[in-house]
Amino acid sequence: MDRLGEVVFCARSAAAAFHVYGDTRRYLSALMAEAVGYYSADRDREAVPLFERVATLARSAQET
Repeated sequence: MDRLGEVVFCARSAAAAFHVYGDTRRYLSALMAEAVGYYSADRDREAVPLFERVATLARSAQET
């Protein structure tokens, strides 16, 4: 597995766990880590929806 694959896999796994346990702040952080992984690999099409999701969820949870 390449480094991007590792980052995305780990971030998605963490996000899923944090979401299940209701830890919003860490869930958003894990989503952001996944988005940054894509962004760093110049894969903006995958990164942008994640960034938008983080922003929307952060606003609704008042985590801004």
